[in-house]
Amino acid sequence: MHAEIGTIYSMGYTQKDVLKVFMRFPLYVWLFGSIFGVVLGVIEASPFAQFYRSYFTLPKIKSILPWQHIFVAMLLPAIFIFLSGYLAIKNFFKLTIVQMLHGVDEIKFGKLPSIKFFDRFEFGTRIMLKYGWRHIGRELILAVGIIFSTILMMYGMTAKDSIITAIERAYEKNFKYNYLYLLNSVSTHPEIKLQSAAEPYNLLSFDIEGTKLSITIYGIKSNSDMIKLYDEKGKEISVSSELIITKPLASKLGIGEGDKIKLKNKFTGKEYTLKVKKVANLPVGNNGYMELESFNKLFGYSNGDYIGIFSKEKLEIPQSLIFESYTKSELLNTIKASAGDLSKTIGVMALIAAVLALLIVYVLSTLTLNENKKSIGILKMLGHSERSIFKMILGFNYISFFIGFVAGIPLSKITMDGLMSTVTKDIDFAISLDLSVQSVLSTFVILLLVFLISRFLARQKIARVMPVEILKGQLD
Repeated sequence: MHAEIGTIYSMGYTQKDVLKVFMRFPLYVWLFGSIFGVVLGVIEASPFAQFYRSYFTLPKIKSILPWQHIFVAMLLPAIFIFLSGYLAIKNFFKLTIVQMLHGVDEIKFGKLPSIKFFDRFEFGTRIMLKYGWRHIGRELILAVGIIFSTILMMYGMTAKDSIITAIERAYEKNFKYNYLYLLNSVSTHPEIKLQSAAEPYNLLSFDIEGTKLSITIYGIKSNSDMIKLYDEKGKEISVSSELIITKPLASKLGIGEGDKIKLKNKFTGKEYTLKVKKVANLPVGNNGYMELESFNKLFGYSNGDYIGIFSKEKLEIPQSLIFESYTKSELLNTIKASAGDLSKTIGVMALIAAVLALLIVYVLSTLTLNENKKSIGILKMLGHSERSIFKMILGFNYISFFIGFVAGIPLSKITMDGLMSTVTKDIDFAISLDLSVQSVLSTFVILLLVFLISRFLARQKIARVMPVEILKGQLD
């Protein structure tokens, strides 16, 4: 809108007057965009919250809307869009009136950069590289946009399946029981006759000194068939008198084998210092495991005491003795049911990533083509086809696209690991979202398809450029 701004400015209006008028554009863009984004974000968050509540014990939400997050979500775009709009208009006032009215693109970009390295290529490629170098800022924006879209879409492709797979793997590989019973007292329970397919267990909950975390330590049979623990290499860990902790807890505490942790019994207040023998590669639970007899001896219980039962078969236990019970299949079915809504949400997330990529590529391409109408008209008069002209003017976008996608792959891994580490900091869960070949290829295919669609839409603008109009403009 350089001509409009130049005309208003040349009529005697001050810079302040011009700013008042044209800063309304970023205001409207921010207002409508941020409101729509907040509404969409709240809708998107609901299935995620439902999915995590189906497995994790989370604090009860007291407010319907997270006003603090909504405020930040609206403030950050406002800072960026108002600052960039203000700086753009202020920089425009550095031009002369003639430059404003006739267009800065013809004055500033009258000649392509002279880079000897590009001269070794054939004509079309050479012009393409020089156009790309001349608009290197836009190419960087394009690459960053593709990186962001890749991260967003890669998370959408990976998150749900990785979480469900990790939970299913834990319950299939590590937890072999089908029924879990928590009794209402700790004793030898002579009134319960355990079958061969059942095992007793004991447990206590402790606060970990110097942290806000807690640990639940289980006492299980040394040769347990219900709980199987493995190290990072897949080797089974034998349960003994020494403490074995899960990977989530070890990563949160920043400790490993041989380190000691100080514990405080939540019920009695008695303190203990235990040495970590092994870290089990188990993705769920801030838990510890010990051999049952050693557990009872260490924490003051009688030999043979237990508070719960793992079983592969349903047990006939009087309801008056049971505090809580559930089946493994019920838990997994609940998680999978919640994942149905989550998959729809992630589909919307992937759609947003695709639309974002389409808009970025299309807007930047259109801007470049509009600035180079004169060059396009001249190239047409010289006999170049629309395909070759498109390659010369916007061919560098392909390089930016591939650079953005390749850079987005490792950044997706780093971002997802950081995100999962943050959101699981205070809950009994830890997971590393691994990028599969399928998710990488799916993301590439979708983004490439979106990119080619934007290419097609932008290419239509070249077809509309008529050399006759360019000549008339020159005469005028």
